[in-house]
Amino acid sequence: MQEETAPAVAAPQEDEASDAFEQLIRGQYKDAFDKRVQKILGARLKKLRQENEELQSRAAAREEAQRQSAEHLARSREAVAAVYPAYDPVREAENPVFLRLVQNGVDERTAYEAVHHEELLRRAMAYAADRAARQTARSIASGAARVAENGGGSGAVLSADPRHLTSAELADIRRRVMGGEKIRF
Repeated sequence: MQEETAPAVAAPQEDEASDAFEQLIRGQYKDAFDKRVQKILGARLKKLRQENEELQSRAAAREEAQRQSAEHLARSREAVAAVYPAYDPVREAENPVFLRLVQNGVDERTAYEAVHHEELLRRAMAYAADRAARQTARSIASGAARVAENGGGSGAVLSADPRHLTSAELADIRRRVMGGEKIRF
């Protein structure tokens, strides 16, 4: 039963203390209390302003970082597309391996090359084979069209039948035989 009477007794004491406090802060200590409240409110406002400025600063820094990241990404995509015309950033973003590499800091070109390594290797080999074939064909064509220089031409007569040789060709053959060259038909 004492528990029931304790709250009833405590309530009037609290009310009396509260009334006494109110009389003091409205009367004799009004100026001191107002200064203290203003000081507390001023400190809280100052802290709130600092927190607000810090949040605005962080937001601005985040926006700037996102802008720079977007610009870097655009430049990176242009560079990759310049080297690999088949590069499609939208299609690559659907590839989980490519996406994971880029999210972990790998640049887009390296990620694209890693994901498409086999395909790029096949293309490079086909290009090299095609280029080698074209260079070989040009080299052969160039050698066939070249004029024999410095007597480096063949000494053999191309005509298979000596009966069809002209008298100038026969004279040339006689001169070469006299010089020790062996001629075969």
